[in-house]
Amino acid sequence: MTSGNHTIIDIGETVLCDLCNADYTDSEAEGGILMGTYAICPTCAPGIIRDAEPTGEPIVRCPAQTRFSECADAARGSDSRYATPR
Repeated sequence: MTSGNHTIIDIGETVLCDLCNADYTDSEAEGGILMGTYAICPTCAPGIIRDAEPTGEPIVRCPAQTRFSECADAARGSDSRYATPR
């Protein structure tokens, strides 16, 4: 599907880190953060937190004992599409 200058991709149930693109779909890994529309995995989160906290950038930490994939899915809601430049 295309929209303007972008290709729309429906990733379904797939959960990827928006920073490193690691696949967390079936992972039991807990933690991570949400920043705006970005879901950042537990591996990438510490560096992002360290860089963002001094700037006051809003960070939502995934709840304790919650899988990153569940946290990202909840933030994403029912829209599992994203746009990439063509």
